[in-house]
Amino acid sequence: WQVVLEKLCSNETRLSLDNKLDNKGRIKKCFSNKFIYDTLYQWLTAHSQLCNWKKNKEKAADFRSKGNNFYVKGDIHQSLPYYTRAVLLAPKDSEELQLAFGNRSAALFSLKKYQECISDIKYALSNNKIPSSRDVRLVIRKAKALESLKKFSEGLEAYEVANSMINRCNDLDQKKLHQLKDEIQQGLCKLKQDEKPQTEITSEKIEDEFKLIMDSFVSKAEFPSASSKLTLMENSSMGRHVIAREDLSIGEVIFLEKPFTFVVLPDYSFDHCQACCKAIINPLPCKHCTEACFCSKECRRIAWNKFHKWECGFGLNLNYKIGIAHLGFRVALTGFCNPDNPEYQRVKNLQQHIHSLEAEDLYQYALTATVLVVYLEKFTNILIGPNRIDSLLEIGGSILLHISQMVCNGHAITAIMLADIKYEDKILNEEQVRIATAIYPSASMMNHSCDPSIINSFKDEYLIVRTIKNIKKGEEVYNCYGPHFRRMTRQERRSSLLQQYMFLCKCEQCTSGEDFIERFTAYRCQNKTCDGLISVYGHSCPKCLISLSEDCVIFVGKAKALMCTAQE
Repeated sequence: WQVVLEKLCSNETRLSLDNKLDNKGRIKKCFSNKFIYDTLYQWLTAHSQLCNWKKNKEKAADFRSKGNNFYVKGDIHQSLPYYTRAVLLAPKDSEELQLAFGNRSAALFSLKKYQECISDIKYALSNNKIPSSRDVRLVIRKAKALESLKKFSEGLEAYEVANSMINRCNDLDQKKLHQLKDEIQQGLCKLKQDEKPQTEITSEKIEDEFKLIMDSFVSKAEFPSASSKLTLMENSSMGRHVIAREDLSIGEVIFLEKPFTFVVLPDYSFDHCQACCKAIINPLPCKHCTEACFCSKECRRIAWNKFHKWECGFGLNLNYKIGIAHLGFRVALTGFCNPDNPEYQRVKNLQQHIHSLEAEDLYQYALTATVLVVYLEKFTNILIGPNRIDSLLEIGGSILLHISQMVCNGHAITAIMLADIKYEDKILNEEQVRIATAIYPSASMMNHSCDPSIINSFKDEYLIVRTIKNIKKGEEVYNCYGPHFRRMTRQERRSSLLQQYMFLCKCEQCTSGEDFIERFTAYRCQNKTCDGLISVYGHSCPKCLISLSEDCVIFVGKAKALMCTAQE
């Protein structure tokens, strides 16, 4: 895609987008240009032919076979991704899909992922009136998984189902029939002995911190998803900003927000649900393509109705190539489904800076929105009718608007994960990784400070914002847009914020005398009565004007060299 952009942005082919044009007009000008249209359509056609998004029974069987090879060797962890790939590739309602689910359920059982095992068994069972021996084994596995979850009554019920099924099987010889019957009877006897209702563990009895937060959180209609202790204010100097209506203590949850929409990043697309961002080890595939994964049938249905029916095929893979524009595309599609939704109106009113963009950036965004319009026209059935092109250009204008908004309003959904093991002693390191990019209209109202008053965490797609400082009534609540005073110098922070968000930061850390980072990179004044800092590029203390000795500079230089050697 970058090669196509460079070609269309060259001086010979570049269009000039008049500032008087609205967003729809900008897209129309690009869409109506024959060279641009033909170039975009040819690229889309080539990409659609290269993208392997179609179901394939033979490939599914091959991946399942490779998974079996690892499974029989006892390498269960290695078998799981092959079984998952088989699940994604197998055609819907096919026997191969049932086999892939069945094999993956065995791997999940061995990994003690019992709830996921039970879920896969549901999809692995055949719909035949006469059950097969494979169906019986699957139900026995389900009973054992329920027993491991201490759901004894449900486990007994599963064993009884297996017992009734086995008498109707016609693909078992007498030896295997007796083996399965013995296994069922042993399971029934064991569960009847162990069954103690008072010791059963149910999900209702397990304390759910997130549910407690949900139940106790109070917001008001005028500022959705924000604590009732907050209010939204606006003035000419600060724009929209968030103020505490009451005193706030450290640790209070002040935002609990579900995103208007989000996109999972490509590296995590096979282990996170496209509809709720839940982490999954047993993804449920799209019925039609191999690209989208879900945690349940309900999430698959929701995603299909909101956006996936227009991304299905090679559309999802296409969007992964265009970066932040994918989120703009999905916002536009979600809004198109329900244009009068108040949440969508709030998204449309977010900061956009489209009139402040460099001409080169605006043109590239317009071309990106245009390629998505051509995709919708040629590769989907959206808006079939006499006024289709005009309606598609309207959507294109919305895509361009939202792309420009996402640059400064897109919010990372993060998770703590184990980092790659790099050392022989197998020390495990954790790191914060970006899983998805989302749009949170209410939380976006917080202004930036390089020394924020809140911290973000996530439960699946939900953003949970807590205070990390005591905030008095009437004080502003600040987020950090990325540049933090403990990680970047003042000059680096201000430059970064000006480039991406188009404002010069005037927070306390950016306007106070000392730069926090300088304390760890500067020389300490040699005057014992002075606590001044001398820049590595300077020679004298700005406080007492005493110069550094040459010996001191040489000594620190050697220390730095030794540190570099040690790090290498």
